[in-house]
Amino acid sequence: MTLTNITRILLLSFILTLYGCGGGGSDSNLNADEELPSGLDTDFDGINDDSDTDDDDDGVADTDDACPLDPDGTTDTDGDGICDNADPDFVSPQGQSLSSGVVSAFGSIYINGVKYDTTNAEFVNGNLDELPNAEQDLDVGDVVWVRGTVNDDGVTGVAHTVIYAVDLFGTVGAIDPSTRTITVLGRIVQVNSDTVFGNNFTLSELSDIALGDVLKVSGFDQLNGSLLATRIDKDISTTALLFKVEGMISALDAQAASLNIGSQVINYAGFNSSFTPSLNQWIEVKGSLNDSGILIASSIEIETRQGDFGLSAGDVANQLSPDTSIALEGVISEYSDTTTFAINGYAVKTSTETLYIGGDASDITLGARLSVRGVRSDDGQTLLVNRVYVRAASNLEIEGNITAIDTLAGSVEVDGITVQIESTTQLEDETGAYRKFSIEQLNVGDYIDVSGQFDGAQLIAYRLERDSVDNDIDDYVGNDTLINGETFYTDDDGYLRNEAGDYHVENDGNYSDYQDTDDYQNQNSTDHSGLRLEGIATDISQTSLTLYGNVIALTASTFFELNDRLVTLSAFTSAASASPYVSVQAAQLADGTFQALKVELEHVGGNSSSSGDDSNDGDQLSAFDFVIKGTIASIDSDGISLSNGYNLLFDASSLYETYDLVSQSQFITDANGLINPTVEIKARRNSADQLVVLKVELESSDSRSDDDSQNSSEREFEGFGSIDNTGVTMQSIRIEFIASTYFELFDHQVEKAVFLSSVSGSDKFEVKTRLNSNGDYEALKIELDD
Repeated sequence: MTLTNITRILLLSFILTLYGCGGGGSDSNLNADEELPSGLDTDFDGINDDSDTDDDDDGVADTDDACPLDPDGTTDTDGDGICDNADPDFVSPQGQSLSSGVVSAFGSIYINGVKYDTTNAEFVNGNLDELPNAEQDLDVGDVVWVRGTVNDDGVTGVAHTVIYAVDLFGTVGAIDPSTRTITVLGRIVQVNSDTVFGNNFTLSELSDIALGDVLKVSGFDQLNGSLLATRIDKDISTTALLFKVEGMISALDAQAASLNIGSQVINYAGFNSSFTPSLNQWIEVKGSLNDSGILIASSIEIETRQGDFGLSAGDVANQLSPDTSIALEGVISEYSDTTTFAINGYAVKTSTETLYIGGDASDITLGARLSVRGVRSDDGQTLLVNRVYVRAASNLEIEGNITAIDTLAGSVEVDGITVQIESTTQLEDETGAYRKFSIEQLNVGDYIDVSGQFDGAQLIAYRLERDSVDNDIDDYVGNDTLINGETFYTDDDGYLRNEAGDYHVENDGNYSDYQDTDDYQNQNSTDHSGLRLEGIATDISQTSLTLYGNVIALTASTFFELNDRLVTLSAFTSAASASPYVSVQAAQLADGTFQALKVELEHVGGNSSSSGDDSNDGDQLSAFDFVIKGTIASIDSDGISLSNGYNLLFDASSLYETYDLVSQSQFITDANGLINPTVEIKARRNSADQLVVLKVELESSDSRSDDDSQNSSEREFEGFGSIDNTGVTMQSIRIEFIASTYFELFDHQVEKAVFLSSVSGSDKFEVKTRLNSNGDYEALKIELDD
């Protein structure tokens, strides 16, 4: 502000004080229709204000100036009589923004480092039709578009519309472990360390994909037309599927009404449209596969890459103002020079004014992953970039338990390495405790897997995953097995390779993997040289036990477990009854005898209560052969089918449990009212080799247990906790017991006093809760997590 302007304001303040304007406050405005003192010349231009059309000489006529006596202000947005430039309550209006990138976290939704509030947002698919489950249809790793506004701080905003369109949906036709690629509907999909694998994968690795699997893939378009996968999910539904593929037409036979995207043959003869295909045209096709593997098109759209949601013409783009701020994450798919290139097929141009963060112009290379911000060019075809965020390739992955947390700094420590969590870090909680997952939910001792860029001082986390245990492919890397007399070893991706590096391929075309090794079989089945059995043990002593006629030796190296705690042999045997129900992992020695690796005491209790007219009273649950967990595909009074392929029968002795034992009809009603309900089933095989349900327990569902749901107050906690007479504290959250809390020990209901006397703070619990009207958690049911 110039000295002249300061003099004007001081003089104006003096005059306003004399005339009582502003009431002694800091208001320095005078409305244009108020009468000014005769002879006042605010801008010293020789024209009295009562005759001057621009009293403050700011170039804005008094009739259009909300602050006619303030040369540094012309607007009063909130109409409170204080110019915006002096108003402490003023918040500048935000222009439109459009952002495309990977979902890195929820709460509400994080895209390109910006936390968007989605309270009033509309969630739609690529056709702008409403997503049935709104935000619940999204997962970390999905690529989405967000229309809304970004606040002045640059890291928060408000989402108006969130657009999610899966990039590829179809069957796996080829797998190439050497290049870490798969082919889905003829399109090559690239997998890297940042790819998120969905919940239906065993160990979240490429080797868990088999030929014929149906996959949904989200990702970024690359130079050669392939897709860099940011997330892959298996589809296990049994209903007829409408597949989707998009890409460039690589072959065309107009006479046969046939074209190719990659190696996928597409027939469009039955597609009723004026569609005229041409080579190298980018199209999106939806349809179904016939018995010959040809995709019969039901719809075809000509489009720019990644849809018409941003730079190109389209329904959404037409609603954007020319000054809309656009953020785009992806890989460089075309390259002219460091100033002219394309991201995901969109033209991008930098200038001498462009600011580089995390790198410089030399990092602009084909295949590089970037996030850029800018505005559209006048013709709407190019993104004029003012900022480039460089993301160097991941160079380090660490796994381990957290030893320290600095919430303010946004960092944790693992194995002596500082892990920096950024607003762009992809955060996944595989324990299932949180959907809205952030550093605030991490605890010292949590097991995490982190990948990112190590700069010599700290690891910048690109992806952080919390899991309940160290259970991943590393457990099997290096394990060997003999196949036709040749030794094969498990590699880092889980595939079997010989010493020459050659892969072993099965007769069906699939590559052999870690699940074919002896070690995996010994740990996960009763086949090969190992033994894994559950049942009633007889003749138990300090040196052996007998299970199904097998004498299994107990040695100094045998682990004994009771209530998820390792105990001594003497403590184990003293806690065991005369005929204890045990779970045994054993190894078969060269002489044919068995030696116990681990023995776990199980409890098969009874239930003294039941409800409903279809329930069965009984105080003893018969011995079960095994436990099955899965998502219900179908259920009726005859039995239950799970999405993982198991089909089980109900009989007169089957028990049904939600938060308490219920009738069969009530259980079926409750299950059908949930989205993707998960169950745990204790089952046995009958004489006809059929699976029969002894007990089925409703575990959770998307609609009831998701912490991000705004329509439900129920939630499930699982883990270690501190327990007392009034409640339990888990993950720093207090859960109070109420009069109706259901206490369960070893599959039967007990009194609270009995439960508390049988557990300790080192036990692991599973608690189903609800929020009361005060926002506090109340325990509906608590049980030992065995």
